[in-house]
Amino acid sequence: MLSKQVFAQIEALQPSIAPPLRHMMQLAKQVADPDLLELCTGYIDAALRLENWTPPYSPLTDKERAFIAFTEQFVTAVGTMKDEQVQDLLMFASADEVYAFVNSIYVTDMAKRLELVAAKVLP
Repeated sequence: MLSKQVFAQIEALQPSIAPPLRHMMQLAKQVADPDLLELCTGYIDAALRLENWTPPYSPLTDKERAFIAFTEQFVTAVGTMKDEQVQDLLMFASADEVYAFVNSIYVTDMAKRLELVAAKVLP
């Protein structure tokens, strides 16, 4: 999720946070559906760079569209998330799977933002 260069810079500046950060990023990849996470990670990356995102294939399934819509809302304004958006996910996944996905999206979003900021502010 973070480039090796940025992770090394963070590790040099804050050695104590490197192991838990590495662990958190590893868990994020392990607990969510890998295909959905990859699809949504592509969206996150494009959105944070203010680039247009097009799905890597078409058409997306109803499940994929629901998870992309959730991710879009999460990235742009998580505070305005609606219960209906969570319910849309629950049509395709269990509560535990949705919980794992949301945590994975959180970590992915955080890592992508950290990568972009670190490129500007770290030596």
